[in-house]
Amino acid sequence: MKNIIVGYDTGLNVGVAIFDTEGKILFLKTFRGEDKDKIIHEIFKFGRPIIFATDRSRTSKSVKIIASSIGCKILRPKRDLLREEKEEIVKNLGIKVDDDHQRDAVAAGYFAYSRIRRKIELIRKYLRERNLLEFFDEVVYRFFKRSDINLAIILEAIREGEKTTSQEIIKKVEIKPEKKLPIDEILLLKKRIFELERELEYYKKMRMIFSELIDYKDRYLRIEKYFEILKKMHELEKNEILPVINVDVIDVYEFDQYIGMKNLLVFSNDEKKCRILSSYGVKALLTEMDLGFETGFPILKVDKNKLMSISSEVFGINKKDFEKVLRKMTKEELKKWVEEEKIRH
Repeated sequence: MKNIIVGYDTGLNVGVAIFDTEGKILFLKTFRGEDKDKIIHEIFKFGRPIIFATDRSRTSKSVKIIASSIGCKILRPKRDLLREEKEEIVKNLGIKVDDDHQRDAVAAGYFAYSRIRRKIELIRKYLRERNLLEFFDEVVYRFFKRSDINLAIILEAIREGEKTTSQEIIKKVEIKPEKKLPIDEILLLKKRIFELERELEYYKKMRMIFSELIDYKDRYLRIEKYFEILKKMHELEKNEILPVINVDVIDVYEFDQYIGMKNLLVFSNDEKKCRILSSYGVKALLTEMDLGFETGFPILKVDKNKLMSISSEVFGINKKDFEKVLRKMTKEELKKWVEEEKIRH
């Protein structure tokens, strides 16, 4: 049976978006005042859910109830997804939504898919290397239902289940007389059973299971990445050069979690990203665009090519040059304000 990821927006009207394990949308609908059972019935038409996703950091009671009803784990972001972020997800996917409920459901579902995509890809690779891709859907389902067991144990359980089923069919078709084993074979089998049970207990006690290893590796790579960025920023500051973070190539939320956006200079030519920066307390925005909206921080128009290129994520600008541009901009704004006041009076 096909595995699916369910994006869910709760409320008086309910938005439901269903994705497959490749990130393709299968279903999108707003249920208006419909009961829970009807929604669950609709979901199961498309497959069996492995993740139930919401765009809110706090899980509501109604979400817990319906996720529990379908026997599915809930995946939620560390903070509420911003409207601009949700709109950007929908735009990038090229999905037409009819209302905010559908938009939020799509954003929640795809956000969840992006968080588990790496694990799904590694499971596929693991099975492909062993020529066992026919078990992919069942392994993925069991992995996300119970992430406290590793892939080898999941595969063993699946294959043992098939073996048992085959043996039961054979017994129904042809009943052979029971053959007694020699005593030495029985003793060897008992010994082997004991060894396997002991080995199984050993693996059960190992805490570094497959899913944890993936999480640790991902976390290590992220920390390493942001540590290198932080080192570059520190080196620039030692030389009286102000670091400028190119937010067009980074995940703003993740960067803020690891380093912090507050009081930093940032560069962006992406209008949607420029709009969400005010919630992060940046010091100033450097851009090549003419922005048609107000922000709570200075906006300096610069030529990107004149900034020092340290890496794709970090540019640099001479501290004195920045202060000079900032003073000029402040002076021009003050002059403009004075002229507007003269006209007004």
